[in-house]
Amino acid sequence: MGLVTSGGNINYAAPGTGRSVGPLFPTLDLTPALEQDGSTNHMGDEVSLEAIAQANPEWLIVLDRDQSVASDEPGYSPAKDLIKGSEALQNVNAVKNDHIILAPDGFYVAEDVLLYTDFLNSIADAFEAAK
Repeated sequence: MGLVTSGGNINYAAPGTGRSVGPLFPTLDLTPALEQDGSTNHMGDEVSLEAIAQANPEWLIVLDRDQSVASDEPGYSPAKDLIKGSEALQNVNAVKNDHIILAPDGFYVAEDVLLYTDFLNSIADAFEAAK
């Protein structure tokens, strides 16, 4: 499942839509744990944490928007901390097994070929290590 964190919130990233996380699903032929229509604002889609938990994804692929633009702001919480600290997500397989893959630092701002390469390599490495 794809997620986007922003402003201390955890948002769903619809497969096949938006920027960064959503397009990875068809590109990598990943099967989504949940399919919901995407938004047009790139800040994540309206799906409750309970719905994410009920879908029980094996993997979370995450874009931390704030890491790129607000990591030095008071109150910033890294995506992994938000996800692992979410009471609603505690029993999700991806959280329990630490199958959380984060986009590289600065990805939200740059999204260039080098960062995509790093991101795709980190996904491949995580999947390979879990075999």
